[in-house]
Amino acid sequence: MSTITTIRKAGLRIGRKTVAGTLRMAHLGKLTIDLNVAKAEQKRLFKEIGEHVHIGRIDSVQASPKVKGLLDKIAICDAKIRKLIKKINDVKQVNSCDYCSAVIDGDAKYCPKCSRPQKRYL
Repeated sequence: MSTITTIRKAGLRIGRKTVAGTLRMAHLGKLTIDLNVAKAEQKRLFKEIGEHVHIGRIDSVQASPKVKGLLDKIAICDAKIRKLIKKINDVKQVNSCDYCSAVIDGDAKYCPKCSRPQKRYL
């Protein structure tokens, strides 16, 4: 094999790794943007609940159908945020809790943040 062929093959290998790394970083960037959008939406919903409770002088948050609807939307945002954090940790190749998405050791049987057992050990 000639030196030029060896150099060409090495260059192609390096190029493939660079492209794969760039695609991984672009995917990570998109997930991070989606995460920030979901967090901003959740914050907006909490603010709307606060304004509704303050202006309406509501004694029981659960008594208001509007607040119940906003709380349901917050629960959906929360699930989306957890899912995005899990995806980000997967792209980063980091182990995370099956329930709260906290970063954990690969051999952790329980999450140090939420104390729940990990599914792979059940």
